[in-house]
Amino acid sequence: MSQASPMTNAFMVSVQDIEVSNRARKEFKKGPMDSLRESIAQHGIIEPLVVEPSDNESKPYRLVAGERRFRAALFQMPPLPEVPCILRADLDGQQAREIELDENIQRESLEWQERVALTAEIDKLKREKAEAQGEKWTTEQTAEVTGLKRAAAFRHKQLAKTLEERPDLATRTKNMPMPTSALSV
Repeated sequence: MSQASPMTNAFMVSVQDIEVSNRARKEFKKGPMDSLRESIAQHGIIEPLVVEPSDNESKPYRLVAGERRFRAALFQMPPLPEVPCILRADLDGQQAREIELDENIQRESLEWQERVALTAEIDKLKREKAEAQGEKWTTEQTAEVTGLKRAAAFRHKQLAKTLEERPDLATRTKNMPMPTSALSV
């Protein structure tokens, strides 16, 4: 860790100290990433990344939110040696995953396959959390947190299950539009 950043509660962390484990986002479109890199080159990272403590001694922090900013910082010319971060030591694994998923579901540049998988994973996490507290979680609640209509959230969950059961379909449908029955409109 080095000096504090001018951002409230943020501090600078070496990019070498941040572990990026299994993430929800698998692909990043070149155009938006190029724009983000240009913005970072001109203005720096405006919004800090969110990290949590890691058990890995060589990488003491694990990325919770801000993967696009992290990747853009790594691919600057020259790469940024440090990035501003906010430490969230109060999160359990499920809370950290919820924050990551909530951040990613809001992205406009998601492929439809990613969007349906994120919707299903958010539903699963929220459902497990509610059940652990003796409560129920509904598809309507999933629709609310993802910004979808209830029918679209239900169809997203069905599509995600189908894509999980048939990984060949994810590859074959990669450049195809989302089935109209699953649109969020």
